[in-house]
Amino acid sequence: MHCNKCAPRRRFNSEPIKRGNGGQRPPLPIQLPNMGHMIDGVKIKLGERDQYRLRTHHLLQWKANGVDRNGEQRFIARWSGFTFKGNETRCTQIRGSLHKYYHGGTNWQDFTFPQFVEAVTSFCFALGIHDANLDLSNVEVGVNFIPPIPTANVLRSIVLHKGIAPVGMRKGNGIVIKHFAYLFKIYDKALHMVQTQKVYEGPTDLLRFELKVIRMRQLARFGVRTLADLMEPGKWDTLQQYVIGKFNELLIVEPEVHPAGLRSAEVELLSKASDVSYWVGLDKRRRSEKRKMLSGIYMRHAPNGLGAKLLVLITNKLEELNDSTTLYQDEEGIRTSKIDISRTNTPLNV
Repeated sequence: MHCNKCAPRRRFNSEPIKRGNGGQRPPLPIQLPNMGHMIDGVKIKLGERDQYRLRTHHLLQWKANGVDRNGEQRFIARWSGFTFKGNETRCTQIRGSLHKYYHGGTNWQDFTFPQFVEAVTSFCFALGIHDANLDLSNVEVGVNFIPPIPTANVLRSIVLHKGIAPVGMRKGNGIVIKHFAYLFKIYDKALHMVQTQKVYEGPTDLLRFELKVIRMRQLARFGVRTLADLMEPGKWDTLQQYVIGKFNELLIVEPEVHPAGLRSAEVELLSKASDVSYWVGLDKRRRSEKRKMLSGIYMRHAPNGLGAKLLVLITNKLEELNDSTTLYQDEEGIRTSKIDISRTNTPLNV
């Protein structure tokens, strides 16, 4: 039965790209409640042809923005939350959040695979470019979820990742663990939204767990190089496993675990487990031995502790978003269908 509640809610100024369906507009996706959120911010490199195209695009109002190290004039433009950088003749970089683009400037809500596809389709259609020609330089992958204990307590429990200690974020309440090729950003998303948005209607306690890939070789081995690659559901399976794998490498100290009957070495380890300097002071072999001992204690005495609960919440959230089935409303009513992500979309003026 058709009803107003089922009507799609458009968030874009432009119509979606026409796909291979006889020249007709594709059915419009209906908003689905609380599924998941993985892809957020991206940094994009453009091919030469698109560099010239965007530098003269009617939607982009370019302004001078100083000079580069070679003395060449730099220019910048902003549109729909994205920042475009270039010189006098070319646009060389795009940076922004597809999540915010879809939700009109906010990114605390869930952002599903079908919504991501819709956002990319709209973005490319509006600018007359093709997602296969947009090379990824950075990509943020993560989830927002309500933690099992207050966010501040979760942050205090995260001690180390591969010998690197967390540092506090400059703004808000969160931590960053930075490696050469990627970094963790784990923070109080609710507080961040309250501090940066005029209106926030989300949960009072919301944790953001994010991996920012800053050297794309990390994901190129999985076949993720362009924005078009992220339009394939199978690539989201791969990213899900990447995020879970990195989470499992974190050293998370279980709060309030002090069981009786432990050996003296185990008691000593528990007393030092929250001390970052203790772990950093160990060589790689000793750190691995102590982590194995600590994991054994937790498996025996806290099998459903904080680490296990966080893993379940992150995994469930990631699995929710990787469902490419969504509801569509077309001229004949409402039906359930797999989203069409075939490479038949053609940008304008090609």
